Amino acid sequence: MGRATKPIISEKAAKKEVSKAKAGTSDSPGTRTTPRPRVLHGQTVKIRTGCGALYVTVNTLEGRFFELFIRGGKAGGCAASQCEAIGRLISLAWRNGIEPDDIVMQLKGISCQRPSKEEGEEILSCADAVAKAIEMAEALEREKESQDAVPKGQKTEREYQEVQK
Repeated sequence: MGRATKPIISEKAAKKEVSKAKAGTSDSPGTRTTPRPRVLHGQTVKIRTGCGALYVTVNTLEGRFFELFIRGGKAGGCAASQCEAIGRLISLAWRNGIEPDDIVMQLKGISCQRPSKEEGEEILSCADAVAKAIEMAEALEREKESQDAVPKGQKTEREYQEVQK
């Protein structure tokens, strides 16, 4: 019952495939899905849900959301398998150019029988928690981009507001 996997490609080859995918000239048979590089960077958000803690990791590639992993529920359980399925589908969507806001719009507001609260905000379900985690990751990325755009020695808008308080 082995699982077929694609061979690992070099980082140089992965970058070449990313460029081809962006240009719409990928050599991959039947798909233009961006291949996964060997190393990605991201962030993990912990959100408490009615089913327990959910850990949502968002990885980026060249400033775009690339893949998402969700860890929640007991290994081998129904909740864990649903989390894995949601993560795989979101990753596939992002690799094929679907915007994070489109994913959020589809998941936000889905409810289950065990809503919870996280820092005063209602979490309606695990899917709703994933939408909120993506929104948090987007906000953190925007903040990071704005800090990168500020010349050395100058304050960001957030830092300026902190000083004014």
